[in-house]
Amino acid sequence: NIAVFGSSGAIGEALCIQFSKSDNVNKIFAFSRNGDQLNNKTIISKQVDYLNEDSLYNTAQSLQCDLDIIIVAIGALEHPEKSIRDLSSAKFIDMFTANTIPTALIAKYFLLEFLRSRKRYLIYFTVIFGFFTSK
Repeated sequence: NIAVFGSSGAIGEALCIQFSKSDNVNKIFAFSRNGDQLNNKTIISKQVDYLNEDSLYNTAQSLQCDLDIIIVAIGALEHPEKSIRDLSSAKFIDMFTANTIPTALIAKYFLLEFLRSRKRYLIYFTVIFGFFTSK
């Protein structure tokens, strides 16, 4: 059983589709903020608010199965090439909120049932935001 957070993004969707082709996969829980439906008998699409702890808790409790793999492919990369003049505290706060808080909250609610006796995997795809040039 696999949980993929960020299933409406390119990486998350591609992972869901690829995993669904495997005979070894029972269920794929495809989580996204907008609840986009992936059309596949193995994939169960669910909407979740990554910044709302009640939403994450309720979603984790609703799975009713152990997870073998959790993949987090969420976040934001805005304007990868910036001048130092473009920096602002508001942009840093937005990037911090998008790229770090949700990943910690997902771990908080989904790892509780995850850490059992057999081997499991937790995979995070992250981005490096901000690339400074001499522009």
